[in-house]
Amino acid sequence: MKISLELKGLLEDPESVKLLTTTDKDGVPHTVLKGSLAALDEDFLAYVELFEGSRSQKNMLHNLWFKKLVTIAVCKGGLAYQIKGEPYRFIIEGALRDSFFKEVWKRMPEANPSGVWLIRPKEVIDESYETQLKKEQDRINYSIWFQYLGRP
Repeated sequence: MKISLELKGLLEDPESVKLLTTTDKDGVPHTVLKGSLAALDEDFLAYVELFEGSRSQKNMLHNLWFKKLVTIAVCKGGLAYQIKGEPYRFIIEGALRDSFFKEVWKRMPEANPSGVWLIRPKEVIDESYETQLKKEQDRINYSIWFQYLGRP
Protein backbone atom coordinates (compact mmCIF):
# COMPACT_ATOMS: atom_id res chain seq x y z
CA MET A 1 0.00 0.00 0.00
CA LYS A 2 1.45 3.32 -1.06
CA ILE A 3 1.29 6.44 1.11
CA SER A 4 -0.22 9.42 -0.74
CA LEU A 5 1.46 12.84 -0.85
CA GLU A 6 -1.45 14.37 1.10
CA LEU A 7 -1.07 11.78 3.88
CA LYS A 8 2.71 12.17 3.88
CA GLY A 9 2.29 15.93 4.29
CA LEU A 10 -0.13 15.39 7.16
CA LEU A 11 2.35 13.04 8.85
CA GLU A 12 5.16 15.59 8.45
CA ASP A 13 3.09 18.40 9.97
CA PRO A 14 4.17 18.85 13.62
CA GLU A 15 0.67 20.11 14.51
CA SER A 16 -1.04 16.91 13.35
CA VAL A 17 -2.41 14.55 15.98
CA LYS A 18 -0.93 11.06 15.52
CA LEU A 19 -2.31 8.10 17.46
CA LEU A 20 -1.10 4.50 17.48
CA THR A 21 -3.37 1.68 18.62
CA THR A 22 -1.88 -1.72 19.40
CA THR A 23 -3.45 -4.78 21.00
CA ASP A 24 -2.17 -7.04 23.74
CA LYS A 25 -2.25 -10.85 23.78
CA ASP A 26 -5.92 -10.77 24.88
CA GLY A 27 -6.89 -8.37 22.08
CA VAL A 28 -7.30 -5.39 24.42
CA PRO A 29 -6.52 -2.15 22.54
CA HIS A 30 -3.97 0.37 23.78
CA THR A 31 -3.86 3.84 22.18
CA VAL A 32 -1.07 6.39 22.61
CA LEU A 33 0.11 9.63 21.01
CA LYS A 34 3.19 9.19 18.81
CA GLY A 35 4.43 12.62 17.77
CA SER A 36 7.50 11.13 16.07
CA LEU A 37 5.38 9.15 13.59
CA ALA A 38 6.55 9.87 10.04
CA ALA A 39 6.45 8.45 6.53
CA LEU A 40 9.89 7.15 5.57
CA ASP A 41 8.86 6.70 1.94
CA GLU A 42 5.75 5.53 0.12
CA ASP A 43 6.01 2.06 1.71
CA PHE A 44 6.89 2.52 5.38
CA LEU A 45 5.94 4.54 8.45
CA ALA A 46 8.27 4.88 11.42
CA TYR A 47 8.17 6.18 14.98
CA VAL A 48 10.44 6.32 18.02
CA GLU A 49 9.60 4.07 20.96
CA LEU A 50 10.81 5.95 24.02
CA PHE A 51 10.66 3.17 26.62
CA GLU A 52 11.73 -0.44 26.26
CA GLY A 53 9.27 -1.60 28.91
CA SER A 54 6.25 0.38 27.70
CA ARG A 55 2.92 -1.27 26.99
CA SER A 56 3.20 -0.07 23.38
CA GLN A 57 6.58 -1.78 22.97
CA LYS A 58 5.28 -5.03 24.44
CA ASN A 59 2.20 -4.90 22.23
CA MET A 60 4.20 -4.05 19.11
CA LEU A 61 6.42 -7.10 19.70
CA HIS A 62 3.33 -9.26 20.19
CA ASN A 63 1.70 -7.80 17.07
CA LEU A 64 4.91 -8.44 15.09
CA TRP A 65 5.32 -12.04 16.29
CA PHE A 66 1.67 -12.99 15.76
CA LYS A 67 1.12 -10.93 12.59
CA LYS A 68 -1.52 -8.66 14.11
CA LEU A 69 -2.27 -5.29 12.54
CA VAL A 70 -1.92 -1.98 14.35
CA THR A 71 -3.98 1.13 13.62
CA ILE A 72 -2.73 4.67 13.21
CA ALA A 73 -5.00 7.72 13.18
CA VAL A 74 -3.68 11.03 11.84
CA CYS A 75 -5.70 14.23 11.77
CA LYS A 76 -5.52 17.99 11.55
CA GLY A 77 -8.37 20.34 10.80
CA GLY A 78 -10.72 18.70 8.32
CA LEU A 79 -8.23 16.04 7.21
CA ALA A 80 -8.26 12.64 8.88
CA TYR A 81 -6.83 9.27 7.92
CA GLN A 82 -6.85 5.81 9.45
CA ILE A 83 -3.96 3.51 8.53
CA LYS A 84 -3.96 -0.20 9.25
CA GLY A 85 -0.48 -1.66 9.09
CA GLU A 86 1.75 -4.47 10.17
CA PRO A 87 4.76 -4.02 12.43
CA TYR A 88 7.74 -4.77 10.21
CA ARG A 89 10.98 -4.29 12.16
CA PHE A 90 12.40 -2.70 15.31
CA ILE A 91 15.64 -0.81 14.63
CA ILE A 92 18.14 -0.38 17.46
CA GLU A 93 21.19 0.86 15.53
CA GLY A 94 22.17 2.59 12.32
CA ALA A 95 21.63 5.84 10.43
CA LEU A 96 17.82 5.71 10.50
CA ARG A 97 17.76 5.23 14.26
CA ASP A 98 20.30 8.03 14.71
CA SER A 99 18.28 10.51 12.62
CA PHE A 100 15.08 9.79 14.57
CA PHE A 101 16.89 9.96 17.91
CA LYS A 102 18.41 13.36 17.04
CA GLU A 103 14.91 14.74 16.48
CA VAL A 104 13.76 13.36 19.83
CA TRP A 105 16.80 14.78 21.63
CA LYS A 106 16.05 18.27 20.26
CA ARG A 107 12.78 18.23 22.23
CA MET A 108 13.80 15.94 25.12
CA PRO A 109 17.57 15.98 25.68
CA GLU A 110 17.24 13.71 28.73
CA ALA A 111 15.45 10.94 26.79
CA ASN A 112 17.02 7.53 26.26
CA PRO A 113 14.89 6.10 23.44
CA SER A 114 14.58 2.37 22.94
CA GLY A 115 14.53 2.23 19.13
CA VAL A 116 12.55 2.94 15.96
CA TRP A 117 9.61 0.86 14.77
CA LEU A 118 8.87 0.41 11.08
CA ILE A 119 5.26 -0.21 10.06
CA ARG A 120 4.14 -1.33 6.61
CA PRO A 121 0.70 0.12 5.73
CA LYS A 122 -1.83 -2.43 4.49
CA GLU A 123 -4.89 -0.16 4.21
CA VAL A 124 -5.38 3.61 4.21
CA ILE A 125 -8.85 5.02 4.82
CA ASP A 126 -9.66 8.67 4.22
CA GLU A 127 -11.84 9.56 7.23
CA SER A 128 -12.04 13.28 6.39
CA TYR A 129 -15.47 14.83 6.80
CA GLU A 130 -15.79 15.89 3.16
CA THR A 131 -14.87 12.40 1.92
CA GLN A 132 -17.28 10.67 4.29
CA LEU A 133 -20.07 13.16 3.48
CA LYS A 134 -19.69 12.45 -0.25
CA LYS A 135 -19.80 8.67 0.40
CA GLU A 136 -22.95 9.10 2.47
CA GLN A 137 -24.61 11.27 -0.17
CA ASP A 138 -23.71 8.75 -2.87
CA ARG A 139 -25.11 5.94 -0.73
CA ILE A 140 -28.47 7.50 -0.05
CA ASN A 141 -31.03 7.59 -2.83
CA TYR A 142 -32.64 10.91 -1.98
CA SER A 143 -35.41 10.63 -4.58
CA ILE A 144 -36.95 7.67 -2.76
CA TRP A 145 -36.63 9.45 0.59
CA PHE A 146 -38.21 12.63 -0.76
CA GLN A 147 -41.10 10.63 -2.30
CA TYR A 148 -41.68 9.06 1.10
CA LEU A 149 -41.86 12.52 2.63
CA GLY A 150 -44.30 13.65 -0.08
CA ARG A 151 -41.81 16.00 -1.71
CA PRO A 152 -41.34 16.11 -5.51
